[in-house]
Amino acid sequence: MKLDPNVEDNTAVSDRYQGKEFPFDEKVDGIILAHAYSLFDLHAKQRMDGFRSYLVASAVVFAAFAAMWREEAYSACAMVAFVYLVINLGFYTLDLRVLQLIKIAESTLIVIQAKLRASANWSEVDKSKIEFFRESDAENYLIDRAFLKFGRITYRDVFYRIFGVMSVLSFIGLAISLYLAV
Repeated sequence: MKLDPNVEDNTAVSDRYQGKEFPFDEKVDGIILAHAYSLFDLHAKQRMDGFRSYLVASAVVFAAFAAMWREEAYSACAMVAFVYLVINLGFYTLDLRVLQLIKIAESTLIVIQAKLRASANWSEVDKSKIEFFRESDAENYLIDRAFLKFGRITYRDVFYRIFGVMSVLSFIGLAISLYLAV
């Protein structure tokens, strides 16, 4: 089955298996499940490590900006602010790519989980190891997005808000520095 990694809500993939009998091949599907979970785990850790690196880089850049501002080296401040905009864009695009890789692994996990649910072997499998995505999560997510706007905050929401705020601050610092340098 070919999955689209850009699909935001993968419940439709899971719904294809509801009420159907698919034999769960413990050897093949077990290998696929283990591999997909290891990829998901790897990329989720990469995303968190990348964000930590972004925060460290941000602290270093803001310290450099503050030190140059104190010395009234406004042209250097403008250069640091511009470099930070480039760094911010780089980390943002890196985060997007890692998120795509997470979604690819997540899609596979959802399909295998649905296959397990539809299988006759469901009672033989440790359910705690395969409950990766629940339909109630999708329902709550849609309700939160439609009515509460800020009801459920995801890592994506937090990361992109931070990227946005830091970009705006950097742009303001760049504009003020250029104004004062002239």
